[in-house]
Amino acid sequence: MSIGIQAGIGPIKNWSLAGEESYPQHEKINGENVLKYRTKRHGCMYCPIACGGTVQVKDGPFKVEEARLPEYETIQAFAPFVMCDDIEACFKAQELCDKAGVDTISCGHVVAFAVECFENGILTLEDTGGLELRWGEPKGIIELTRQICEREGFGGEVLADGVKRAVERIGRGSEKYGVHIGGQEPAFHDFRYEAPSRGVTYISDPTPARHERCSGGQLLQLKMPLGPYPEFQPFDVPEGDMDALGRLYARGSKYYSAFSSCGFCAYTLGASSHLDVISIIQGFAGWDDFTAQDFLDAGERTHTLRQMFSLREGLTFDKIQFPPRLVEKPIFEGALAGKRNTVDFYEIRRHYFAGYGFDPDSGKPSKERMEELGIGQFYV
Repeated sequence: MSIGIQAGIGPIKNWSLAGEESYPQHEKINGENVLKYRTKRHGCMYCPIACGGTVQVKDGPFKVEEARLPEYETIQAFAPFVMCDDIEACFKAQELCDKAGVDTISCGHVVAFAVECFENGILTLEDTGGLELRWGEPKGIIELTRQICEREGFGGEVLADGVKRAVERIGRGSEKYGVHIGGQEPAFHDFRYEAPSRGVTYISDPTPARHERCSGGQLLQLKMPLGPYPEFQPFDVPEGDMDALGRLYARGSKYYSAFSSCGFCAYTLGASSHLDVISIIQGFAGWDDFTAQDFLDAGERTHTLRQMFSLREGLTFDKIQFPPRLVEKPIFEGALAGKRNTVDFYEIRRHYFAGYGFDPDSGKPSKERMEELGIGQFYV
């Protein structure tokens, strides 16, 4: 948490701030403080790392008997994103959301949106049923979270369907503070300072605003190979060569889609250059003739099916755009000050789609390529 805040890639105060000067209390929510509350460890089957766990808060206003150990996104959502530094409030938010089946990324966004609307007079005590919403005040934040999760009061009636619907219900200029991409709230990774592949993914993935789908392209752009095969290596992208950049991102995306489909942990992707996934698949499945290109084709097949599904259901990629807040430059002091990405994300998206053989504007896959991949029957 602290590294992300210090570098400037952890968004603060509903994406309006960045850097440790904007949130100097970041040490209060760092790993060491979180792990003080851990009572159990758990992980995926046979995983030697066991990064998951449970936490307990024995007393106080945010007492929890047993909550899931919150990960980065949840802590970011209910700490710097709402200017709170009470880690116990994060545990309570995690418990409330988990019991209700509510996503903490989306919930954190809609809570921050409501707080900013209240602070700017768009929402009043009459609107919120007497609930005062202030930055950094955990009791109001957690009560609003409870209302959202239980569909009660103002939170349940106005906010529980996410930022897009909340903006439509509130109106009165609230769209200035509403952050969503194609109806989905983005993960807490500020693409304005990171490798631009994340921003491109936010506006191009079949499920917009997803953060992990860019991982392969991001690593390739950082000159990190994804495996010991030529097909998984980065290649030089001359400055300004959007076509080459699009093909690089597409290669990384195909790799990640196949990597994830195998059940490999996304957290290990950065170390996958030492992992011979092809030999593992050959041995496990008995496919002696399975190749690195087959692996990329499998990833492309997966991604293309996802793309076609979303298009069939009415998603129009040429209308997927960043909200006003994400086009602004946040007030920022920190390690990446002055390093803001100035690339044209929409133009890169066109070349990324072309790298897949999709139509560069609509993002629609070609029938010919779908037939080559063995999925031509799903072309619509």
